[in-house]
Amino acid sequence: MTSQRFTTDPPRRHRLSRLLAPVAVLGFTGALALAAFSSGPAPAAAVTLTARPGGAVVQVTEQDAGTPVTVPTGDTVQLVLHSTYWTPPRSSDPAHLRPLGAPGTAPSAGTGCHPGTGCGTVTADFLALTPGTCRLTTTRTSCGEALACIPEAANLTVTIVVAPTR
Repeated sequence: MTSQRFTTDPPRRHRLSRLLAPVAVLGFTGALALAAFSSGPAPAAAVTLTARPGGAVVQVTEQDAGTPVTVPTGDTVQLVLHSTYWTPPRSSDPAHLRPLGAPGTAPSAGTGCHPGTGCGTVTADFLALTPGTCRLTTTRTSCGEALACIPEAANLTVTIVVAPTR
């Protein structure tokens, strides 16, 4: 018997502001650099996560693979992958779980991060639209510098059960 989670609480694992702060800083820095070397206007640096009014952001990670995660319609599912080697995640059924924009990548800056190790995160947001079950899937070919992934580590599937809003 598998257990299911149902939550409308704020994100459980990370504070959204801590996650998006490095992305916003990188975007702002990139905009300044482009402005300095270009004659046109600098692009805007904006990072937005939208959920329905009153909707929650339910955060899932690699650790949620193998256990269905239940969310109500209208909530946002935020998939956070802890390696920049993952490909952009896809929904098996956008009628149930629709992507909200392009996935973002944020490098990790720290003493334990070495070049070529994929330090950082890939974050993708999906809106729970209609009741049903779907899968978020992603793949990677590298599990570290010059280290090919074994099949079990190369593919990731997280099952999302979209439940009717109470």
